[in-house]
Amino acid sequence: KPTILTLIGNWVIAPALMALLARLFLSNYPEYAAGVILLGIAPCTGMVLFWILLA
Repeated sequence: KPTILTLIGNWVIAPALMALLARLFLSNYPEYAAGVILLGIAPCTGMVLFWILLA
């Protein structure tokens, strides 16, 4: 049951929430909104970019 809850949170709620926040706060900046939505869909990319910056 915890695994199902985590999957629903990560793959349903998080991307929808990020799309909503991008639309509310970044409607004048479509490039940033697209980046926020992509980070909501695949959150691991944020860590990859951070580690590449440190390397």
